[in-house]
Amino acid sequence: MEILITIGYIVLCVLLFSLSIAIHEFGHFLAARWRGLRVDAFSIGFGPVLWRKLINGVEWRISAIPFGGYVAIPDVDPEGTAKMQGSEGKSEEK
Repeated sequence: MEILITIGYIVLCVLLFSLSIAIHEFGHFLAARWRGLRVDAFSIGFGPVLWRKLINGVEWRISAIPFGGYVAIPDVDPEGTAKMQGSEGKSEEK
């Protein structure tokens, strides 16, 4: 029985941590929208996407690793955003 209580506490901690990340990242999302920047994606978690939904041009995601999150704002750093999402952009070298 003690192991179930411990597992419950761990799950609760992960959920509360994810909630605090979601609130933090939503602040980034609101600031970007307020400044008129394009937002491609809002993700809670990293890694493979478990759930996604496109709403008003923004892809809302929940990913497999719940210890983080991001708001993809390509106007700020297009190359960094592509690397973070795992899709390396083609760079032209001359």
